[in-house]
Formats: sequence, structure tokens, C-alpha cells
Amino acid sequence: MNSDLVVRSDQPPTFAAWLPGIALALAVVLGAWILIYALINGPQMRAAAESQTAQEVEQENRELCGKLGITAETQAFVTCTATLVHVRQRHDERRNRDLDF
Repeated sequence: MNSDLVVRSDQPPTFAAWLPGIALALAVVLGAWILIYALINGPQMRAAAESQTAQEVEQENRELCGKLGITAETQAFVTCTATLVHVRQRHDERRNRDLDF
């Protein structure tokens, strides 16, 4: 029985025979590239994300305290933002406690 699926020792392997190895090599290279990229750029990406979060929190503080009639130039604004920080901390503590199993 003559079959084209059988690889004979006197014939070079076809592209289909190389395909799994090529796919594995590409996956390894891609994984290594992602790891190296994360190691190099990770700290900057984290710092940028933390900076953005801090700006968002500051904006939220201004908006909420402003809705309460407290302007940024007063001691009441400092108290308002400190209270909001405390509320956020308590919220984070509750969320973390609820996630602990």
C-alpha cells in the first residue's frame, strides 16, 4: 500500500512535518519577548498607572468636596480629602477581607 502520509527515509521532510516545531519555536520566542519587555518596561508602566490613579483620586476629591461646597483653598478641603482617603482605605480593607478565603 502506497501512502503519501508515510515519511520515507529517502525523502526530505515536508513543511507539514516541520510545522509543529516551528509553532513551538515561535511560541517560545514570543513568550521570551513578552517576559523581557515586562522586565524592562514594567517599572515605568507601573509608575505611570500609579500616577494616573493618583490624578484620578485627586480629581474625584475635588469634585466631591466641591459638591459639598468646600473649596480647595480651605482647611475644610484638607479635612474633606483626608476623610475620603480614610473612607477609601476602609473600603479597600473590607474588599481585601472579603476576598480572603
